[in-house]
Amino acid sequence: MRSFSQGFSGVAWYELQRLVRKKSFWLVLALFVLPVVLALGLRNYLDVPEDPNIWATVFGLDITGLISGATGGALVFNIASILGLAWLIGILYGGDIFASDIQDGAIKLILARPVSRLTYTAAKLATVTGIILFFFLIGGISTYAAAWIMAGPQNGGLNVIAYSLLIGLGITPLLYSSALLGAYTRKAINGILLGFVGYMVGGIPASILVVLAIQGKLDLSILDAQALGGFVTPFTAGQKIASYLYTYLNMGSEVTVPGLEEAQIFHAKNMLLLSAASLVLWDLAILLFISQILSRRDL
Repeated sequence: MRSFSQGFSGVAWYELQRLVRKKSFWLVLALFVLPVVLALGLRNYLDVPEDPNIWATVFGLDITGLISGATGGALVFNIASILGLAWLIGILYGGDIFASDIQDGAIKLILARPVSRLTYTAAKLATVTGIILFFFLIGGISTYAAAWIMAGPQNGGLNVIAYSLLIGLGITPLLYSSALLGAYTRKAINGILLGFVGYMVGGIPASILVVLAIQGKLDLSILDAQALGGFVTPFTAGQKIASYLYTYLNMGSEVTVPGLEEAQIFHAKNMLLLSAASLVLWDLAILLFISQILSRRDL
């Protein structure tokens, strides 16, 4: 047990130092202040009403548009914040987790020490996941501050921290998928590019189900169809879990939302449970594949 903890902490410290030396680390840190800067510079030009719950729209949580003022001005800040760029951060950091060590031979030096492959894998993934959660925690606080500047005093309180971390956890299937692709191809750039392609293609099932729902071929609301399509691939699974939780806690298990011709029912509770299940199952499946790849002796 002692050797595991020593090996784990050693690899984790190595990974932390490696991440801090990357330019992308400091670029993400710089993004923390972007929502606040935009809010200060544009608050007199954007049509954002005073609303204590506008932070939910800025966070991308209010997918129904019924709880807070879903204005274009508020959505600008979601797109510009780290929360709106969650998918990109997951791809950039995921593709490089193992691939760079394989590419430059660092993995052989690390495993030559009394460090097992399991310890190495767990420490790397835990460190990067921890950094991602840290990013989203600080980014969420910054985005919340921007909402306060734009629309006056905001509700939320400690919920802001919880939702920020949940948004970060929601991208772990995408993060680990990119890590898997990078490890398999042995190049970080391949993991990043394939992760990007996977993310773009991963949205197709949701689009197909939405079209079928609009055409009346599926007895589902548009939001239900979009949610179900997102669970099909690891590149999109879990990314809306924070939104579904927010909707369920604030509006109930079944929510009436506007449709193209008539009101529709969004099953928030069911979509929340399915989102949580898909998040866990995809994470476990991907981690299993990663362990299989890293167990190869020819790395």
